[in-house]
This record gives sequence, C-alpha cells and structure tokens, in this order.
Amino acid sequence: MQGGGDLGRDRQMRRRAVRKTGRKATPHGTSMRRSPSLRADPLHEAALFVISPDGQLDEVRLQAAFALESFIDELAALGHKDPYEFRRGLLTKHPRHLAVLELAAQKAGWGKPLPKGRARGIAVHFAFESYNAQVAEVSVTDGKIRVHRIVSAVDCGRYVNPGIIAAQLEGGAIFGASAALYQELTFEKGRLQQTNFHTFPVMRMNECPEIETHIVESNAKSGGIGEPGVPCTAPAIANAVFAATGKRIRKLPMRMTEAV
Repeated sequence: MQGGGDLGRDRQMRRRAVRKTGRKATPHGTSMRRSPSLRADPLHEAALFVISPDGQLDEVRLQAAFALESFIDELAALGHKDPYEFRRGLLTKHPRHLAVLELAAQKAGWGKPLPKGRARGIAVHFAFESYNAQVAEVSVTDGKIRVHRIVSAVDCGRYVNPGIIAAQLEGGAIFGASAALYQELTFEKGRLQQTNFHTFPVMRMNECPEIETHIVESNAKSGGIGEPGVPCTAPAIANAVFAATGKRIRKLPMRMTEAV
C-alpha cells in the first residue's frame, strides 16, 4: 500500500529511478542495480535469509543494509568527513531518516570521548515501513570484537505500546549482532555442518551489549516493528570496528583475520 507523507514521496522517487535506470535509488543518493550474478555467502542463501534477485533480502534486508551503510562509511572516510555528519548532509531531503539518525547520535553521545580502546559506528536504514538508526560502541582485543553498547532510534509512525517497540528492537539488535559476529552455514560433501545452537550460536546474555531504544514521535502511518531493528546492527558494528582499528569488515560473519 502507498504510505503518506515522506514514505509516499520516497516510494515515488524510487519507482521513477527504477523506471529510468533499472536501479533502486537510496536516500543517500546512491543506487542499487539488479545483478543476476549476485550471490550471498552461505548464511544468506539459507532459508532464514533468502536474497532476492535485486540484492534485497526477502526478510530483514541485512545484506543490503550492510553493503550500503558500510559503503557510505567508506565514502565518508575517503572524504575525511565525520560519518555522522556525512550522512546528515546526504539526508537533508529525507526528514524521517534524518530524525532517527540525529536522535541515535545524540543519545549515544556521538563525538564525546570514550574509554580507551572503544569506538563508535553508525548506520541508518528503512525497512518494513519504519526507519531505524543505530550507534554501536565496540572494542577489539586480540582479534575479538566485543559490542559494549547499542543505541537504537526508530520512527515507526503511530504506535500504541512503547514497551513492545523496545522489546522488538532489543531482540532485533541481538539477532543482527549474532548473525554479524557468529553465524554461518557451511557444507561438507553436501551435508550441512551446523545442526543446532551449539554450532549456530546466538549471542548469550554475558555477551549482550547494553541496548537503548528511543522513539521518534510521529503521526505518520504505522510501520512494522518486528524486524526493522535487525538491518542496522551489522553495519554499525563494522563501522565501529573501522573507527577502532582502521580496518574494514567486508564479509559476514565478521573475522578480524579477513579485515582489510
């Protein structure tokens, strides 16, 4: 269905771009081209994360958000720009993206000093009719990534129960962090090697970061809240890893031995 306000304008803009160029336009001003040869790593070819022909995930669009927001961060670094301010400059015509981005950065204390060895990364994404931005605070010790804090801001339009929103976004962040840091599917002689949670791990309580949720008040049409908290987590963590180490993560799950 066609949404109102910014959502409707965003969709009209993207449809026009697809008709003209065959690409999907993003709010940053970049585009996503259809690629029949595109392949995901085994995790994202599994039934849990099924990638569609245009590079978007049928479910949480984790792969697209990771690629796009990592790329935007690399552009900021090449231009010697602050990643947050760089995104702000690109999103001036997209007020709902901008609102969640600014709220997440403000609540995370973007620009303020952190304990030695820690760094922040940021990402923003639109999925399931809702807008989400996250700031991740991480450290890297002996090649191991530890996520200490995630600050999440969401605009899901009109809502009823803020507690449910917080619960869904917290679970989404844990789900996204688990996929980003640990989860993969591998095959040997045609047989899947991962059989249960002991070989396909989900982040445990002692590994979970502190997670904060902040809601942008909006009278727009209600959007989804079950999965919009997932896509931003991986790029926010990866961008924080770059801020901490100067090395880029370009493959999931994240391994510092594969960083460049």
